[in-house]
Amino acid sequence: MKNLLKLSDRAADHCIAVGNEIEVNMRPGGIYANATDHASKLLENIVRVAGILHVVNNESGNISYDTLDAAVHICVFFSNEYMMVFDHTPNHVVNAMILNDWLTSNVRGRNQRYIPKRHTRQYCPSAVRKPAQFRDALEYLECSGYIRVFVNEKNRHLIDTMPHLPA
Repeated sequence: MKNLLKLSDRAADHCIAVGNEIEVNMRPGGIYANATDHASKLLENIVRVAGILHVVNNESGNISYDTLDAAVHICVFFSNEYMMVFDHTPNHVVNAMILNDWLTSNVRGRNQRYIPKRHTRQYCPSAVRKPAQFRDALEYLECSGYIRVFVNEKNRHLIDTMPHLPA
């Protein structure tokens, strides 16, 4: 006779949160935007791996939060490996996402709006610092409406990280 495995309440809540995070990342600009087929099966695979871990470890009762969390880490690791091999997101888009994350952490997250373009290139992640990669990433972010690059009255090149706000 087969035993029916269920998630504990805490694990079920975590499962919902993970599913929501995957859904968000399937939208344009998300890490799974070009791999929605893969992403749509990810949560199902996480729960299956959690069930396997539960049985292999001779656990009793419902699948625990810790077991589900271990399955999340395992599956996300291999999902990242899959994405590195099969994802066809153009490099300039990947670099733009990296740069935008850096701008969010280091500028927007500190309630700052403007940052010198030179300072950004000097201190942003190394993958984006080369002139061509930096230029292409900035151009993509500007065309997508995330930033605005301009020259101020002192002839300094600045990046407006909140271009949707009035000047």
